[in-house]
Amino acid sequence: MQWLMDWMEEVAANAEVFRSWRSERLTSRIFFTEPNLGFEALSGSYEGAALTLRLYLAAENLPTFQDKLSGYDSSKDIQEVWLDLPVEASDLQDAAQSLQRQLAEFPVRVGLPPKLKE
Repeated sequence: MQWLMDWMEEVAANAEVFRSWRSERLTSRIFFTEPNLGFEALSGSYEGAALTLRLYLAAENLPTFQDKLSGYDSSKDIQEVWLDLPVEASDLQDAAQSLQRQLAEFPVRVGLPPKLKE
């Protein structure tokens, strides 16, 4: 999770670069070992936001509403869908901070307590 939070903060810190990018589309991606979930930051946004956050969902994480997404073809076996969200730097910073607060409630455990080792 730290990897995701760091990525969000890095993209937020560079949001102005994404906003002003005029060449080929600028991207930054983060995917996990299980490719069911991924995030991509893209320059440009149809809503005028600094950038577009693209959320990738695959396999058992496919949404139940996938048939309502534009471009959905029910005759094909869809393996992955994505959702585009217009975001500002502050949205990504808020998301990273919220995730950090939630994770703080579940501290990392190292080893077993002495009584359980025996």
